[in-house]
Amino acid sequence: MKKNNFLIFIIVILVILLAVCLVIIYKNNYLGTKTEVLSSGENITSEESLKENTTEVSNVAGKNNVVEEITDEERQAVEEYVNVVCNGIMKIDEFDNINEANKEWIYSHLLTNGKEYGDYLTAEQIQTDLTQIFGTDLVVNVKNDTDSSDGYFIPINKGDNKYEFIPVGGMIEVDYAVNSIEKEQNIYTINLIEYSIQFDKDSSNPEENYAVFSYNPNVTSKWEKVFNLEINKNEDVIKKVIESKDKFLSYNLIIEKINEKSGFKVLKLKQN
Repeated sequence: MKKNNFLIFIIVILVILLAVCLVIIYKNNYLGTKTEVLSSGENITSEESLKENTTEVSNVAGKNNVVEEITDEERQAVEEYVNVVCNGIMKIDEFDNINEANKEWIYSHLLTNGKEYGDYLTAEQIQTDLTQIFGTDLVVNVKNDTDSSDGYFIPINKGDNKYEFIPVGGMIEVDYAVNSIEKEQNIYTINLIEYSIQFDKDSSNPEENYAVFSYNPNVTSKWEKVFNLEINKNEDVIKKVIESKDKFLSYNLIIEKINEKSGFKVLKLKQN
């Protein structure tokens, strides 16, 4: 009886030792494999990945806590496109899509795109050039647009698919300073500050004949002087406008990048 009890005791001890050995072997193999995987970067959490891939930048839009960087090259391309769209000839007005935009404003871009047309333009030239500027979402019906509008910058239909611009002068030029650019995927939101440099008829100082004005739709004169410009001083007008941006109208121009070749298209323009 005592001999049997001793054998049972020995067997229990051996089983316990075997279990301990198996646990030690398992832990060493599992932890070693996990350490190798983590060190190789093949198995990291999404939170760790997000922290590694997030870039700190100064002028971005956030979505789901992920920021999108705007490179200097992107910024330059966006600003160049803004200069084309905001061509300075006409004041811009808000719209929810490009086909709701002021037709006269749309057509005015034919005068500022740097192309030589000769005496006349054709409907095909007009349609091609305007859709190159604003994107293929723009619907251009040249005959209908010219028949239904007599704006300064709508070309005149001379018949036989000939359209002519009549030069006009004395218009108030309106400029737009880029205050900020935000990016969300291929969509860019550009905050614009509207201003106009005009002759200051109230100035008694010959060195300050021009001033910077803001548009106020609630007053009779519409344009109100914000600050003077001294002709003999090299002033950074845009910087000064942005510093006083609370005194000017502000708009958000929203554009979409199509591809590297086709550039951008205009989606909407909203006043702040």
